[in-house]
Amino acid sequence: MNIAPIRIEVIEARRSRKGGAIILARPVQMKVAAACGSAIVLVLALLLFFAEYSSKVKVKGQLVYAGGAIKAVAPQFGRIVARRVSESATVEAGQTLFDLSAERIGGTGSIDARITASLAMRREQTAQRRDAMLQQLALRAAALADQERLVKAEIAAHLGGIAIGNELVKSAQTSVDRNSTLAHQGFVSVATLAQHTNILNVERARRNALTVNLGNARASLLQVQNEKASLAAREKIAVSEAEQSLAALEQEAAEHEGRSTVRVTAPAAGTVTALGYDVGQSVPAGTVLATILPMGSVLEAKLLIPSQAKSSVVVGQQVQLRIDAFPYQKYGLVPGTVKQVELNPINDGAKAPDTPNVPDIPMYRATVAMSTNSMMMYGKRRPFEPGMTLEADVFHDRRKLIEWIVDPVVSVARDRVPPSTGSQN
Repeated sequence: MNIAPIRIEVIEARRSRKGGAIILARPVQMKVAAACGSAIVLVLALLLFFAEYSSKVKVKGQLVYAGGAIKAVAPQFGRIVARRVSESATVEAGQTLFDLSAERIGGTGSIDARITASLAMRREQTAQRRDAMLQQLALRAAALADQERLVKAEIAAHLGGIAIGNELVKSAQTSVDRNSTLAHQGFVSVATLAQHTNILNVERARRNALTVNLGNARASLLQVQNEKASLAAREKIAVSEAEQSLAALEQEAAEHEGRSTVRVTAPAAGTVTALGYDVGQSVPAGTVLATILPMGSVLEAKLLIPSQAKSSVVVGQQVQLRIDAFPYQKYGLVPGTVKQVELNPINDGAKAPDTPNVPDIPMYRATVAMSTNSMMMYGKRRPFEPGMTLEADVFHDRRKLIEWIVDPVVSVARDRVPPSTGSQN
């Protein structure tokens, strides 16, 4: 049996050992450091596999009223001569806000004043002609009424005379008949019969004359009545023509006044704001003189979402808003909820007035309903105002941390793999 040689020094060293085996002592700090390192590695591993991260896009926007702001504009060029409302005043629809004057001045004074005086004179002359004609027609109507009464009285007299004439003719006829019988019997002479016959003829002639006069009187009455009817028609025509002339003059005066003096009224009931002009200032046509906020309007945020984040913004999504006028580091964020996302991008040629300047990329407008319309500032609640700019963070592409690390590597590896060409026989 072969035994491996052992050096004498080794044997001697083993014989001289007195303290036993050597044990290396580790300090407590090293153990704590090792435990902390292990915990950190474990936490990092858990974070990598379970923690999630979302990339975010910072978007801009501003506050607008949900019902929209209604503009009160100047319809023509003019100078403001009166401002009838104040800032934050409540107005009704149709209430006057401003009075504008577009008065023209010539070499001899105000042209509009001369036109107004001329129109007033024409109105007065037309009214005087109408009154004179009506007075003349009234006098003629009174004369015809008197004439009608006289003719009616004449007709009544003729009717009475005819009635008496009929009685006289009847009596004369009876006398003639009686004397004719007596003449045939020889009791009355022929001369006496002829005398009674003449009396009958005279009474008949008188009755016939009264009948003719009655016909003439009735014809006169009909003529008077026709003239009265014609006079009434002429009066109506005269009044109508005069009223038409006055109406035309009134319209001309109103148009002239409308050109020289314009009233800017409230298009709807609400609160007046943005009164940017005062008495004495001249404004061109189309100038916005005031803004009307409809009753019950609430503020909402209009955000401009870039196209790369459009798919991540959905209705009902929660958004944190940072109002520039209220620094979020001091006053905090304003929570909101997306209630509408437009499907079409904003067209530069048809931007709405509430669209701020945006970069030259496709942008989509999103409407956010805010949870509050005010913030506490220095112990007082300060309301938000339309036009205030803001920022918001839109989160999209939510993935685990390990995916953010591994996905680029996998993508690069996938790009390096050559495409499969397939087997060929």
